[in-house]
Amino acid sequence: MKRVILAFLFAALFWVASPVQAETTVGPDKTWTITFNTAIDLQSADEAITVTNESGDEIDVDVWHQDSQKKHIKVKPSGGAEYPSGTYTLTVSKQVKSVAGVQAETEATKTFTVAANDWGEWTSVKALDIQDTNGQTATIHLLANQVLPQESQSTSWSANKVDADFKFGIETNGEKKVSDVLVTDKAKAAFYQNAVVDVDWQFRKIEDRIFVVTQMEDDRYTFDYYYGVKNGNIERIQLDSVYNGTEDKVYNDQSNLKHESGNTFVRNYYSSFADDQLKAAFVFNHESMKLVEQTYLTQAQMEQKSDYLQDKVRNIIYGDLKANGEDNRSYERVETKIDEYVTNEFGEAVKVVYEEACVDCNQVMQFNNDWRWDIHSFVMEDYKDRVIIETTALDTPETYGSIDWIVLKKEGDHWKLDEIFYAHFQKDIHLELSVDLARQVLLSSDFAVSDNYRHVTSYNEEVKDYYDQSYTTTFHRFKDSNNGHIVEVDASTGAIHNVE
Repeated sequence: MKRVILAFLFAALFWVASPVQAETTVGPDKTWTITFNTAIDLQSADEAITVTNESGDEIDVDVWHQDSQKKHIKVKPSGGAEYPSGTYTLTVSKQVKSVAGVQAETEATKTFTVAANDWGEWTSVKALDIQDTNGQTATIHLLANQVLPQESQSTSWSANKVDADFKFGIETNGEKKVSDVLVTDKAKAAFYQNAVVDVDWQFRKIEDRIFVVTQMEDDRYTFDYYYGVKNGNIERIQLDSVYNGTEDKVYNDQSNLKHESGNTFVRNYYSSFADDQLKAAFVFNHESMKLVEQTYLTQAQMEQKSDYLQDKVRNIIYGDLKANGEDNRSYERVETKIDEYVTNEFGEAVKVVYEEACVDCNQVMQFNNDWRWDIHSFVMEDYKDRVIIETTALDTPETYGSIDWIVLKKEGDHWKLDEIFYAHFQKDIHLELSVDLARQVLLSSDFAVSDNYRHVTSYNEEVKDYYDQSYTTTFHRFKDSNNGHIVEVDASTGAIHNVE
């Protein structure tokens, strides 16, 4: 229902308001219309129009032009929320201006009463239309037992926290009920009203079947809870991840699960190691209320392809140099062959390696990483035409160990090397080998003289990393039960040392 509550008349330099009307009782979702006899500047109207409750607290409202004439200004609670029951005052201050810049000389007010709503002690602060599995549309309300404060201008994510309890309400076929499903798994959900985090963002829908509640962990990372509607009831949606198992909430970078198409959703998250936005695709099953991760390569396939492509590139480079001599090197001679196994972008890096490679000078051979998938292997990204897998190359007497990341990209029907980058073991980037894995490292090395090594003890000791930074690591000590040979394995690097 529309109702004109105030009529303003602009003269050359002033305007006159109609007398304040008698108190009016309206519904909780009331939209007011203010009519002027001239076009109004919307920004000035947004600043000049306020709604306050009996305590003087300002209610967050949306203000907009009704039509292109700009003479009618609409006012309603922000984000589909409702007014709690009580008495309110709508004020239009003297700051309102016409589009010509003429400012008002007086202010006008309107007092109105909102009847009690159907949520009892709760008030709807935002509503979303969500598709039920039965084909109907349910309206999901975020309910609060307090009025939301006006948004502050603070850019601190934790500013202006809402001092209220929250619940879900569900409205179908005109019937309303408060849901027993928890808004989060915490005792009390946390919502904020500031310039960077507000209820409108923390409670939103991703697609017609899925809505999300975002809880801030800090100024960047969030816990996100996903929900849908099944046969008239709100249910939590689970994410089935290939590598992370089943999750009923997601810890990520500012809530980046987005609808791609059909039943496919894509989760975006930033990796500081890759310095890139990584992706994972999920398929939504409405009946089971699950988002199931899609895979494009298995972990074993990623490992096999990484080794295969690296071996091919290495053999082409050093095979050519051995056959033609280092003084007769020509990248054009091998470029076509190498292009079968690397992307154009990575081809530039391979060219540099070829031009600098040395066959007969005891130089460590490039593209000869001894990746230990059995010790450490973790899939960082598995999405359509790109995968990233993390592994390790252990410390040896000849080389420093590292954590390595291999990026494979699909071009046409073929997977190619797109990048290999690494970080030497250091204070904040290293392994934490268990006793069993340390023994596995030992038995696969040249230090082992038999298969009869048993664990004797483990102890902690401060060491220095590749960059001369100190940190504490664990050493696992093993003894050959036949000849008494004792060795130690550094749990952080896989380095092996003879003791006796």
